[in-house]
Amino acid sequence: KYDQGIYFKNNKVYKFFTNPTIVEKRFIRSGILTEFVPKILKKKKYLYVYDYIPGEVMSSSKNKLNNFKYLLKFLQNKFWIKKNLPKKKYLEFQSKCSSFYYEKTLSRINFLYEKNNLRDKVEMINNKKINKISNLFGKINWQNLSKGVPVNFHGDLHFENIIIKRNKFKFLDWREDFVDLMDYGDIYYDLAKINHGLILDHNVISSSGYQIENNPKNIKFKFYQSKKNMKCQKILFEFIKKNNFDEKKVKILTSLIFLNIAGLHHYPYSLFLYYLGKFTLNDIIET
Repeated sequence: KYDQGIYFKNNKVYKFFTNPTIVEKRFIRSGILTEFVPKILKKKKYLYVYDYIPGEVMSSSKNKLNNFKYLLKFLQNKFWIKKNLPKKKYLEFQSKCSSFYYEKTLSRINFLYEKNNLRDKVEMINNKKINKISNLFGKINWQNLSKGVPVNFHGDLHFENIIIKRNKFKFLDWREDFVDLMDYGDIYYDLAKINHGLILDHNVISSSGYQIENNPKNIKFKFYQSKKNMKCQKILFEFIKKNNFDEKKVKILTSLIFLNIAGLHHYPYSLFLYYLGKFTLNDIIET
């Protein structure tokens, strides 16, 4: 990403950001998340430092399926602690969910359009007619989507940000806030972030395991998804169903995440993310 970096030296991790507010808020949230994240040893205006965390990264875990099942139990029992909000506070939380899911996504998509000289239109993608983003958004029940479940949250919960060692987890690169909230966020966002990482993991990105052909008559994209990740997705949605979460909501938010992050990445990966998000959102909304 253009606005942050990472550096390793003498068993220390240095995280850099162009925005000092992110550094300050992440430092504050590290005190809220305590034992779940590394302890920040030093903080300056544009960086913070913590000890290198030994262990397996979940994305390359040798026992990924069993570790993932254990992770979901750990998150449910120890991490995703629900916040019982009074009615007024919950209505405020709903409003923040709406801002996070609707307003931020529109802003990010407009940023992508300006950056890449794109416009909202009906397009052929992978030999399928895909509706305009504005039309798809008009069919989303935003009120229902914004009825979040307030919990202790991570905010970027994909496998590259999860270290496991001896059945213990450490979470890296926690999000600095949820629309200015630091104590809680929506569990659906964490669930969607897990799903998004299982669809498109960082190994695929780093190895260029994706393709995008930007032909105006028929945009084509494809990418590699490992069989293990597919099996983990099945485990995730079994967990979602078992715990009475809304499967469709998780899938919509996953598509919105792809649309959200597209403009933050380099070309042509940014276009790939946009068309992946648009294609999957169309599949969920129009079927």
